[in-house]
Amino acid sequence: LEMGFTELRAQKALVKTSNAGIEPAINWLGEHLDDADIDEPLSTEVEVKPQAEVDAALAQSMQGGGSKLTPEEKKAKLDEALAKARAKKAGIDVESQKEIERVRREGGKELTKSLRDQQEQQRKRDMEARKREKAEFERERQKLREQLAKDRAEKIAAGTLVEKKEVAPAPAPAPA
Repeated sequence: LEMGFTELRAQKALVKTSNAGIEPAINWLGEHLDDADIDEPLSTEVEVKPQAEVDAALAQSMQGGGSKLTPEEKKAKLDEALAKARAKKAGIDVESQKEIERVRREGGKELTKSLRDQQEQQRKRDMEARKREKAEFERERQKLREQLAKDRAEKIAAGTLVEKKEVAPAPAPAPA
């Protein structure tokens, strides 16, 4: 009543939420403000229970005695309720919200795939660059070997370099 709701609406919200508390009742009122029958009297008499009885019933339901849904069903129901709440907040219907979420997920997947492709292409470019560098290094090395062999041949021909003949090492004397 302090929040501006009529007593009838407050009672109806508490009955419809099975006296689950103020927050669920306010949520129910928020979801059903535009209902045509919101201001019609309840068809059954409202039973007023003491707080202790309401608390006991709430404790019983929190222990798992109230819900018969499987964890998967609970998750699906929660996801659907969240989708409705987001859609209502955004001012669009649930199907549009689901489509937006699907498009967002696909975009994320495409972005991830694109990043992976870019990394793979960069890795390939790096490997090719290393191969080119290695081949270039080997060509330079071969040129140097050829130049050294040519210089050596020229020096031998000019007589400025005498080739060493390898001499087998003399056998070591046998121990006495």
